[in-house]
Amino acid sequence: MNDPPNREVLVFNAALQLPANERVGYLSEACRCDIELHSRVAALLVAHERAGTFLQEPADRPPASSMAAAARQANPRRRRLAPAGEISGDHAGRYKLLQQIGEGGCGIVYMAEQEQPVRRRVALKVIKLGMDTKQVIARFEAERQALALMDHPNIAKVLDAGATETGRSYFVMELVRGVKITDFCDQNGLPTEARLRLFIQVCHAIQHAHQKGVIHRDIKPTNILVTVNDGVAVPRVIDFGIAKATQGRLTDQTLFTAFEQFIGTPAYMSPEQAVLTSVEVDTRSDIYSLGVLLYELLTGQTPFAQKDLLASGLDEMRRTICEKDPVRPSTRLSAMVPNDLATVACNRQSEPPQLIHLVRGDLDWIVMKCLQKDRTRRYETANALAIDLERHLNHQPVLARPDTRAYRIAKFVRRHRAAATFAAVVFIALIGGLTGTITQAQRATRQAALAEKQRHRADEQARAANAERDFALRQLSRAEAINDLNTFLLSDAAPSGKPFTVGELLARAERIVNRQSGETDENRVELLMAIGRQYQVMDELSKARELLEKAYALSRNVKEPAVRAKAAAALGDALSLAGQHERGESLVTEGLAELGELPQYVLPRVFCLLRGSHVARENGKSGLGLERVMTAQRLLRESAQGSPLLDLTVAMDVAESYRLAGRHREAADAFAAAFKQLSALGRDDTDKAATLLNNWALAVEVLGQPLEAERLYRRAIAIDIAEGNEESVSPMVLNNLARVLVELRRFSEAADYAERAYAKAQRAGAENVVNLSLYVRGCAYRDLGDFTRAAEMFNQVEARWKRTMPSGHLVFASLASQRSLLTLAMGDAQAALVQAEQAVALAEANPAAHDHLKSYLLRRANLRMQLQKVEESRADAAPVLALQQADVGTNFLSSLIGRAHLALGRALRAQGKLEEARAAYASAVEHLEPTLGKDHPETVEAARGP
Repeated sequence: MNDPPNREVLVFNAALQLPANERVGYLSEACRCDIELHSRVAALLVAHERAGTFLQEPADRPPASSMAAAARQANPRRRRLAPAGEISGDHAGRYKLLQQIGEGGCGIVYMAEQEQPVRRRVALKVIKLGMDTKQVIARFEAERQALALMDHPNIAKVLDAGATETGRSYFVMELVRGVKITDFCDQNGLPTEARLRLFIQVCHAIQHAHQKGVIHRDIKPTNILVTVNDGVAVPRVIDFGIAKATQGRLTDQTLFTAFEQFIGTPAYMSPEQAVLTSVEVDTRSDIYSLGVLLYELLTGQTPFAQKDLLASGLDEMRRTICEKDPVRPSTRLSAMVPNDLATVACNRQSEPPQLIHLVRGDLDWIVMKCLQKDRTRRYETANALAIDLERHLNHQPVLARPDTRAYRIAKFVRRHRAAATFAAVVFIALIGGLTGTITQAQRATRQAALAEKQRHRADEQARAANAERDFALRQLSRAEAINDLNTFLLSDAAPSGKPFTVGELLARAERIVNRQSGETDENRVELLMAIGRQYQVMDELSKARELLEKAYALSRNVKEPAVRAKAAAALGDALSLAGQHERGESLVTEGLAELGELPQYVLPRVFCLLRGSHVARENGKSGLGLERVMTAQRLLRESAQGSPLLDLTVAMDVAESYRLAGRHREAADAFAAAFKQLSALGRDDTDKAATLLNNWALAVEVLGQPLEAERLYRRAIAIDIAEGNEESVSPMVLNNLARVLVELRRFSEAADYAERAYAKAQRAGAENVVNLSLYVRGCAYRDLGDFTRAAEMFNQVEARWKRTMPSGHLVFASLASQRSLLTLAMGDAQAALVQAEQAVALAEANPAAHDHLKSYLLRRANLRMQLQKVEESRADAAPVLALQQADVGTNFLSSLIGRAHLALGRALRAQGKLEEARAAYASAVEHLEPTLGKDHPETVEAARGP
C-alpha cells in the first residue's frame, strides 16, 4: 500500500485521541504543506462525528445512548439524520439490551440481559451500523476468535455469538464490572508490593494469550479492569479488538493491512508498532506495553505523556517512541514537584523518599528492560517478566540487573535480615578501600612496565614506578586481608539463623584478629583500624580508642610509612573526640610527616589530612580544618587516584568545613554539589545522605532561609524513617526541625518535634540534645502562650548549661535573647530590653558569635521600637543589613535581610519618612515571602506597607 493512505489513517487515528476542540490545531500541524491530506482527514472526522465517536466513552460521562437521546431532543434536524440502530430495550437474539457501556473502533458494547436458558447480565459487542465493511468484519471476527481461544481467570470469556435482525455480527462476553487498574490502585491506596502482585497476574494473562497465538497490541489501563471477588482483587484483561495472530490468521477472513499496525494508544505503543515497516509485530510488543503499564503503576505517569505525544505531531510522535529513551521511574519520581510526588507517594501508602528508594534499583532495571527499543533486549516472555518481579519481591537477584558480587551479597543480606542486622555500613567500612587499591595496583604495574621498556631513557621513572607498584601490591594484600575477614564474618563466624547486632559482629571481628596467626603486623594494624573506626562511627568512643591505641602501638614495629601514618592519624582523631586535642594534633602531624611527597602515598596522605581536618575542627581551628580538607581534595584531583566514594567523602568534609568556618554561602553550594555526587551514586536515601541534608539545612538556616531548611530537615527525617523506623530518627535532627518551625510560627508542631527530640535524647543519654530540646521547647511554649512552662524550660536548661559551660559561652547569649521575648510577651518591655542588651553584649565579646549577633541585634531593634526609641532601633537594624549582605551578597534572598528592611521601615515610618519606608517595606517583602512564606506574620506586615 502506498504512503498517502497510510498517512491518512495515521493522522485520522491520532486525531481521534484528542478532544474535539483540539483537532483543528492538530490537523494544521500534522498536515502542513499537504492540503489534500488535510481535506481527506477532515472529511473522515466529519463522517466520524455523524456516525458516533470511535473512542471509548469516559467512565464519568453518561451512557452514549442517553447522550444521543438528549441530543436528538435538543436538535430535531439531527434526529432525522441519525442512522437507526439498537437502543435500550431492543433484542439481539436472546439478549435484551439494557444500556450502552462502551464504544470501540468498530463496535459498540452494551450491557445486556440473557433471558434463556439462564438469566444473567452479560456484555454484548455488536458491529457499528455502517461499519460492516470486509475489513471491519474481519477484525471483529478476529477479536471474537481471539477471546474464544482463551480460558484464563484473568481474561474475559466469550459466551456466545450471533447476528442481529439487520445481519450485523455480535458476540457475547461475561460482564466485567471493574475499575481500570491504575484507578483501582490509587483509589484503594495500594502499596507498591500489592500493585506488583496485581501486575504479575496481568502478565500471566498476557502469557496465556501469547501461548494461544494471540498478541493483544493495546495493553493499557482501560483494557485491564480490576474486580473484587470475596475481598480479593482480580485483574481482568479485556478488549482484544486489535489483537493479531502470531502465526497464520485468527479467522479465515482476517484482512489486516500494514497501516492497521499503528492502531493502538501512543503512550503504550511499542516502537515496532509505530514505525510502519515490514517488521512483524510479535509478542515482545506486548512486553513493551506491559513495561509502560508497570511504569505508570509505580510513578503515576507514563514514560511519555499521551498529551505531549499527540500534540507533537505524527512524525515527532513516532520519533519519540522509536528513538528517545525514557527516564528511569525513580528519576521521574525524583524530578516531580513536591506536591505531585507527595500525592503519588500517599496513593502508595508511602513517603516520597521511601517510594523513590523502593523503586530505585531492581524495579528501575525491570521496567527499563521492558522498554528497550531493541526488542531482542526485552524479556522474551510475559512469564519471564513476572518471574523477575517475583524474584524482586523475594529479595533475590533479578535477571534485568547486571550481576555483580556486591549485588548478590546485598540481596543475600536483604533475604536474611534477621541474621544480618549488622547493616551494610560494616561491610563498607571493612572493604571500602579494596577497589581503589586494585586500581592503584593496576595503574602502577602498567607504569612500571612502560618504564622498564624505556629504561635507557628513564631509569629514575622506572624505579619510582616500581616502588609505587610494590606499595600498591602491599596495599592490595592488606585490602584482601580485610576482605577475607569480612567474608569469614558473613559465613563461618556467623551463627546460622541467630540474629546478631553490629556490636556483636565487631566484637567477633576483634577476637578473630587477636587470635589468628600467620597475619603480618601491617595487615593486623589495618584490621584493627577498620574495626576501631567502625566503633567510632557507632559512638562507642572508648572502645574505638582502645582498639586504635592497640593499632598505633603495633604500628611502631612496622616499617611501612603508610601504615604508621594512618595509625597515628586515626588515633589522633579518636583522642580529639575525647577532648585530648593537643595529643590528637600531635599524632596527626606525626602521621603526615611519615609520608613525604612520594606519589604512591597520595591516598594515605588524604586519609591523614581528613583525620587532621576533624581534629582541627574539634579543637576549634576551623580554618586549619578547611585548609587540610581542601588540600586532600586537590591531591585527589591532581593524582586521579580517587574513587567516587572517596571523592564524595572529601566533598562532604569540604562542605562541613566551610560551614564550621562560618562561610555558609560556600558551604550551602558545596553541600548541594556533594548531594549531586551522592545522588549520582544512588545513595541519596542512605544515612550518609541524611547527615548531609541535616548539615546542609544548618547552613541555609544561618543564611536566613528557614523554608528551605525545613525541606532539608524533613527529607533527612524521611530517609531515617525509610531506613528503619521512627525510633531510628536522630533526636538532633528532630530538634533542628523544631527550631526552624518556631521561626516559621508553627508553634504546636514545633513543640511536638521538640518533645519527641527530648524524649529520644533522654533515652539515648545524649545530654547535649536534651539541653537543646529544653531550649526549643521553651521557645515553642512561650509562643503558644504557656509562659509558665516556657520559663520552666529556660530555667532547667540554664542550670544544666551552668554546670558544663563557661559563663561567657554563646549559649547564654541565645538564652538571654529568647528570654527577652518571653519577658516582652508577659508585658514588661523595659525588662525585656535589659535581657536583649545582655545577649548583644555576650555576643559582641565572643568572636564565634558573628552569625548569632545579627539576630540578637534585630530583636533589640524591635524592642527599642516598641519603647519608642526610634533612632536606636534604626541604629540596630542598619548594621544587620550591611553585615548580612556582606556575608551572602546583595542578590541572595534571606529572611535576615528581609527582617532588617522591615525594622528599618518601621523606624522610617515613625520618623515620617514614608517614601523611604515604603521602599524598605517593599524590599522586606522581596526577601520574606520566599524565605518565610507569604502567610508569615512578618511577610503580611511587610506586604501591608507603612
